[in-house]
Amino acid sequence: MNTILELHPVRLFRMIEAGIAARKIVLFDIVDSTNLIGSRIVRRACGSGTLLIADSQQEGRGRKNRTWFSASGKSLAFSLIVEAVDNQPELNILMAYSIVKALDRFVEGSMIKWPNDVYLGGRKAAGILSEVSGNRVVIGVGMNINETEEDFPLEIRDLATSLRIAKGSVLDRGVILSSVVNAFDRNLVEWKKRGLRSFRDRLMNRLLYLGSMVVLSNGGRSAQGRYVDITDEGRIVLEINGERNSFPSGDLSLKEAE
Repeated sequence: MNTILELHPVRLFRMIEAGIAARKIVLFDIVDSTNLIGSRIVRRACGSGTLLIADSQQEGRGRKNRTWFSASGKSLAFSLIVEAVDNQPELNILMAYSIVKALDRFVEGSMIKWPNDVYLGGRKAAGILSEVSGNRVVIGVGMNINETEEDFPLEIRDLATSLRIAKGSVLDRGVILSSVVNAFDRNLVEWKKRGLRSFRDRLMNRLLYLGSMVVLSNGGRSAQGRYVDITDEGRIVLEINGERNSFPSGDLSLKEAE
């Protein structure tokens, strides 16, 4: 078995710490979507603390039902089932922060594109989608690990990247997965005690476009301003005409130079 290229449940179980996020690990060869599987499991009264992993995901989804490309045997697709909380959107940022901290072991310069993406070198390397299902939240993650430029469809080739492209070598998917899950587990414990404000200073150094003029689009409407902050609840703060305005959601992009 090539442990760098393959995912093995026994090896993963040994590497993933026994915390609150992944007390049970389920590995699938091929699924439609780990989040869809998670929702089905929740309906069968599955408890929190379950990690679902797919070696191949055929119908991965992002925010607003966008398609998430997943290269079989090269990417990571997984979902964590956790207890439902009132401030569920904060879990996206908490997971994004956990990913960039975990990736510091492997590559330099990973950043959080608010509210739920991780970028490397200006291109997307990971996406997060959290969904409420009953009394649980299913947090889905897609990460580009060992893809080459040619693996990506032409329409996203200039927008997507992978850790392999950034580092120049093949990486161990199991080690990266366990690093992310272990980081999230530790951060989840801290977040439950102190909230997102406990991470605020650390987050500020990892926010893509912070300090720049940006456009925030949502439902056909848009706002333009300088990206200056995020709130303790994870809302983005834009300075517009000298006033600070916070927004709970939207698609963030750099404002084009006039």
